[in-house]
Amino acid sequence: MQKLFLVTSFIIIQALFKFSIAFATQPGESETTASILRPHVLVNESVIRLGDLFTNTGIQENTPIAYSPKPGKKAIFDARWLYRVAKVNDINWKPLTAHVQTLVERESIVISRQEIESLILEGLSEHGLGTDISIELSNKFLRLHIPTNVPSDLNIEDFVFQQRTKRFTAIINLPTGDRQAKRLRITGRAYRTVKIPVLKQRLAPDSIIKESDLMWIKARRHQIPQDTLLKTIDLVGLSPKRNLRGQVPVRSRDVQRPILVQKNNTVTIFHRLRNMTLTAKGKALDHGANGQVIRVINTRSNQTIEAEVTGYGRVVVHSPQFLAMNK
Repeated sequence: MQKLFLVTSFIIIQALFKFSIAFATQPGESETTASILRPHVLVNESVIRLGDLFTNTGIQENTPIAYSPKPGKKAIFDARWLYRVAKVNDINWKPLTAHVQTLVERESIVISRQEIESLILEGLSEHGLGTDISIELSNKFLRLHIPTNVPSDLNIEDFVFQQRTKRFTAIINLPTGDRQAKRLRITGRAYRTVKIPVLKQRLAPDSIIKESDLMWIKARRHQIPQDTLLKTIDLVGLSPKRNLRGQVPVRSRDVQRPILVQKNNTVTIFHRLRNMTLTAKGKALDHGANGQVIRVINTRSNQTIEAEVTGYGRVVVHSPQFLAMNK
């Protein structure tokens, strides 16, 4: 009887134990919640953390797992590496294929070429070059990236300028967020500049240049042709001999006084006397600007005379031969 009681009690206790386990491990609670891989990640620290790559990482979210790429750079992590990291850190994740990967990109502050040039121009001014200079960097595609969590101030640690060759070398301290800043060597050349008036945009040959058509630019002195017009007064009122591009130096041979009389066009010939003005029709044998003397045929007498251009389609004859030609 006592033996039967013990067996019965064991069966009851075993049943209660199984029931308690079943109650404590309801569906979905006995298994770790599945994590999801983030395919594209932006980081702004020097290390990549577990929570950057996977969701549902719990208290391990801030666990460092790799170094971040340099500011502005990218890194790709493949399925094998990702699975190994997940397994070591007890993350419930497995790659579905061997082609699974994630792209990690480091955020950055971009230091443009113009900012670098401004910094170097300040260094050149300390060597007495003034503001009438421009520079050309040896690396024409230079662009710097620095971390987002550090001050973006740059400073020149060392600056060397060769007066004869006008070449310079600058050592710039680039903040990295670490104790020691990165030292960057930048080389280039300085050029003297001068301000010159140029056309704002393309101008056709039949146009007359107005002051509103002009703008000022800085040009390298050694690249300016000797016959370049350096004052607005030298350009206003003139006309291009051909199509002229905007924002390039204008040379004296590129412009002329406006053509008021076109070759082979009909003109009105004037001859002024003391008490009257005589007129006749003629044909221009030359192009003529204001004040120029051109050849004209008197269509009545069919004789060639010389006349001064005074306006559009107008010429003036000063010779008394004009009277005889009209008889």
